[in-house]
Amino acid sequence: MDLFPNETVFLSFALFILTYLITSRLIIRPVLKILSVREKEIFGAEQRAAEQREESEKSKKEYYTKIQGLRSSGTSLRHTERMKALEEEKDLLNVAQDRFRTTMDKMEFTLNKEIVEVHDDLWKESSQLARQVASKIVGRSL
Repeated sequence: MDLFPNETVFLSFALFILTYLITSRLIIRPVLKILSVREKEIFGAEQRAAEQREESEKSKKEYYTKIQGLRSSGTSLRHTERMKALEEEKDLLNVAQDRFRTTMDKMEFTLNKEIVEVHDDLWKESSQLARQVASKIVGRSL
C-alpha cells in the first residue's frame, strides 16, 4: 500500500475539474441565468398585479361613489316629483271641491225655492180645503 496516490487520482481529479468547468459553463450558469430572469419576471408580474389591483380598487370606489351620487339624485328627483304630484293633486281636489260646493249651493237654492213654492201652494190649498170642510160641517158656504 502506497501512501502516495498513483497517477489515476490525478487523472480523476483533472477529469472532475474539467467536468465541473464544462457543467458550470454549459448547464449551471444558463440555469441560474434563466432562474434569475424568471425571478425578475415574477417580481415584475407581481408589481403589475398590485398596480392593477390598486387601479381596480380605485375604479371600484369611483363606481360606488357615482352610484351613491346617482341614488341620491334619484331619491331627490323622486321626492321633488312626488311633491309636485301631491301639490297637483291638492289643486285638483280644491277645484273639484269648489265645483261641488257651487253645484250644491245651486241645488240648495233651487230646493229652497221649490220648498217655498210648495209651502205657499199647500198653504193656499189648505186654506181652501179648510173652508170646504168648514162649509160642509156648518152646512153653508163660508
